[in-house]
Amino acid sequence: MCIAILSTTHPNYRFIIINNRDEFLARPTSRADWWPAPYDHILSARDLARAAHGTWLGVTKTGRVAVLTNCLETNCARAVGTRSRGDIINSWLTASSEHPAAVEGHVEEFIDELRRAQDLDSVGGFNLLLGDVSEPEPGALAIVSNRRENMECCNGEVQVRRVSGGSGQTVALSNMTLEGEGADHTKAWKKILLGESLTAEAIAASLDKGEGEDALIERLFGVLSTDTLPRLPGEQKAEAYLGVFRESIFIPAIGKASENHQVGEVDWNAKLLDPAFMEGLYGTQTQTVILIDHARRVRYVARTLYDEDGRPLSPAERDRSFEF
Repeated sequence: MCIAILSTTHPNYRFIIINNRDEFLARPTSRADWWPAPYDHILSARDLARAAHGTWLGVTKTGRVAVLTNCLETNCARAVGTRSRGDIINSWLTASSEHPAAVEGHVEEFIDELRRAQDLDSVGGFNLLLGDVSEPEPGALAIVSNRRENMECCNGEVQVRRVSGGSGQTVALSNMTLEGEGADHTKAWKKILLGESLTAEAIAASLDKGEGEDALIERLFGVLSTDTLPRLPGEQKAEAYLGVFRESIFIPAIGKASENHQVGEVDWNAKLLDPAFMEGLYGTQTQTVILIDHARRVRYVARTLYDEDGRPLSPAERDRSFEF
């Protein structure tokens, strides 16, 4: 149950985006880095378990940004879908021929392309924050979802919410739909409410103390590491926690390592998801903080918490920082 939080409340930054990716730790994933040519203007980690090698969060040197959270589906088949959700982010970041409007970098045209897509209802439920920070205000970013409040497909339609820089907003996305949150947040999950309040408090405290950028980043990682997950008795699999994952921003490693997982035995071109990647230890695998200032300078810090065997990484091994 991932979370992404967007804030426009810091006067020095046009946008602040922070994210936890929660996943089975055996699922093969690259660490954050620049993509190989011809897409070496794109920075992200990538999911290697599906042939699309999609991402859940990425930025480009030309100003595009996107982050996606899955919606909590009613069954596994719908959650996986026939097309990778990460492929949708890829199409925005790479300006693929599949979505020609992305070549121009316009958010509205890309959303129209999504509306016209024939396979959008066959993609697992998602909330997608995307935009182009090189575009002038308003409407630099938009949040798009392909699920209604009852988790039903939108039949080609999408739910859309706009976000502009300087708007003084802090907005969290997790695995419930945009409609499900409600305008007054009366239905919002605890992790969403916590994410929004703690992020706003961290930014305010950093400003009050006159802290520099590195200190602000550590405060934001502190928000992402907030663990309020109720512990269930005994050794439980991740599935047993589905009803309470919504209570915590951070998910500690739950369950035990899969006996079926063997490093190196991955079919990188497989079109179907290997069931072995959907079992074993589950938790917050990667944390990311992205700062975009008013001069469009980007600071991107990705913190990988576990290796491919589910072993915790040391502080010296886990962080990668980029600036451009």
